[in-house]
Amino acid sequence: MGIFTDREKQILQHLHEGEKTSEIASILKMSQTSVSRALKNIRIKAIDIEKDIEFMLEIGYIQIKGNKIIFKSEDKNPKAIGK
Repeated sequence: MGIFTDREKQILQHLHEGEKTSEIASILKMSQTSVSRALKNIRIKAIDIEKDIEFMLEIGYIQIKGNKIIFKSEDKNPKAIGK
C-alpha cells in the first residue's frame, strides 16, 4: 500500500525520464487533462507527506540520516515515542 496510485507512480516515472505532459498522455493513453489532474493530486499528496514527516521529526518518532528515514524503534511502534 502506498500514498500514490499506480497511475500516479507511472506518471512520476515518466516525468523522471524527462517526458512532457503531452507525451505522457499519449504513452498512457489518457487525456492531457487527466495527466494534469493527476499531477495536481500528486502535488497535494506530496505537500501532505512533507507536513506529516515534519511532524514526526518534531515529536521524535523518526529521524532522517542521509536519505533514509530511521524510526525510533525497529518495529516502528509509535509507543516508543514516550520512552
